[in-house]
Amino acid sequence: MFNLRVAVKTALTKRSRTMTSVADAIGKDRASLTSSLYNGNTVMETVKSVAYELDFKLSEFIALGED
Repeated sequence: MFNLRVAVKTALTKRSRTMTSVADAIGKDRASLTSSLYNGNTVMETVKSVAYELDFKLSEFIALGED
């Protein structure tokens, strides 16, 4: 099963980045990015933006959150 929270946290750790730096880079504020990712109503474009900003292919990013 895919866990987006795990994928994001793992990707941030691997790239030594913060949610704030990613949010700034994709033009969102940290609170709205966190909310859009973790509140169960995530738009795929947001997931792709985060993955690409962290220099992961979408498939690699998703693999980070798989059990």
